[in-house]
Amino acid sequence: MDKNLLVQKRDTLHIRLPIVLFFLFIMPISLLAQDVSQDETTFWLWSFLGRLHPMVVHFPISLLFVALLLEMIAWKKKKADFQLAIKMLIGVGALSAMVSVVLGLLLANAGDYGSSVPIHQWTGIGTLVLAVATTFSYFKSSRTVQKTLLAVSTLCVLVAGHFGATLTHGEDYLSSAWPSSGTSDQKLFLFTEIKGPLNQAQIQELNLQVRTILAHNCYSCHGRAKSKGKLRLDTKEFIFTGGENGEVIVPNHPEQSELIRRINLPRHNKDKMPSKGERLSNAEIEILESWVKHGAPWPEGKEKSVYRVAALEPRMSAFPAAT
Repeated sequence: MDKNLLVQKRDTLHIRLPIVLFFLFIMPISLLAQDVSQDETTFWLWSFLGRLHPMVVHFPISLLFVALLLEMIAWKKKKADFQLAIKMLIGVGALSAMVSVVLGLLLANAGDYGSSVPIHQWTGIGTLVLAVATTFSYFKSSRTVQKTLLAVSTLCVLVAGHFGATLTHGEDYLSSAWPSSGTSDQKLFLFTEIKGPLNQAQIQELNLQVRTILAHNCYSCHGRAKSKGKLRLDTKEFIFTGGENGEVIVPNHPEQSELIRRINLPRHNKDKMPSKGERLSNAEIEILESWVKHGAPWPEGKEKSVYRVAALEPRMSAFPAAT
């Protein structure tokens, strides 16, 4: 039989084998995890193991990335000095990806982690399949197949990691570091000094400041991707609907509003909000209290964005006058 034909069949086998392993191993584990989640008295060990997922998941990310980096160095030097190290990194990376997927399935089916879980789950499983295929290719397949699979595996694990970060830190985890349209503490305090009714311009500005505070401090746990306690604070309807324990805003009565109570709790209190990150500043607490005290007004029409957006229209540069 022709040698090239044998190589093609071998490469095809190394790509199909991980897919077969996926249906034989990962799919039954996924179904088992779903059955476990339906039992209200889940065995404590499954919950404990699932919570190890955030720790284990970093291994395939770092190992595959280092393997790709060594491959790029070897390609630039046109040498094969790192082949043994690359094989070991990819092999351990595939094994850790397998463990990470199993633990992730247990974790995902043991709680409510928002709408981004499926895409994070399947990109993670896709990373596992690609990592196993890459491992097999480094023992038998051509160099082109090896490099291609390694590059795609690394890209896939980065995508899965990104969606994992949105689950734990919120959809604005990266964008929250950008300059926002929020205002200074001095401007925030101006609204606390207004005693009478607010006009439409003041309501628009106050609402923008309130949504900016919520976006940068609350959306990670109470947004579209994740809603702990079935509470969302990213739209007017959800804010006034409240969560599983009822309303969190009582217009005109900040002292009766659960949201205001929680942001004023001491740092060590388990009910304090935000539960992660820095405590709200005194100015931010003042503006939220003032908003509720004024009846929690919401402007009509289109809302201003809480993020600063750069102007995209073309600009003509000024040229010096001819001399």
